[in-house]
Amino acid sequence: ILLSKNLQTSCEHDDISIMRFKTFGLCVRSSLKSNDQDDGTWCKIEFPSFQDNQSNVISLDIRLCSTKIDYADLIGFNNTGNTCIWPSEEVLAFYCLKEKEIFENKSVCELGGGMTCLAGLAVNLNAILRSKTNEINWLCPIESRVLIWTRQLNDSTLKERFDFIISADWY
Repeated sequence: ILLSKNLQTSCEHDDISIMRFKTFGLCVRSSLKSNDQDDGTWCKIEFPSFQDNQSNVISLDIRLCSTKIDYADLIGFNNTGNTCIWPSEEVLAFYCLKEKEIFENKSVCELGGGMTCLAGLAVNLNAILRSKTNEINWLCPIESRVLIWTRQLNDSTLKERFDFIISADWY
């Protein structure tokens, strides 16, 4: 009912969250071939290495969500960031790579990581918790959980655990 009501109601253009541009040009994105069983889209994201006298790039292979949107996913918990790699994610990942040494041997919590948690993936971390819009099972040692700020957080496993909390375009 709410969804149909919102579709019928007009709103001011300024009230809509839209992407005004796709990239700051800090990285190069290219498509990768996906296998037939995978309904997502894979892309390669390349950043400069930032090491003196090297022209290498740091390359990340990122799986984007399927172009087929399921109704349950559409109305799931806070899915506003699960549509693309946002320019703010690109900037934070660029910064994390440029200042990579400050993250060495540190634990990091990335809040509101959107579809990819790109900044968290961009640094070599000992421990990382990514606050995702929905919990996802990762195939590597990464912890992901939903954190709802309107509820009191009494999770003792989160207290004094992180050296850094990073976030791109999150409030």
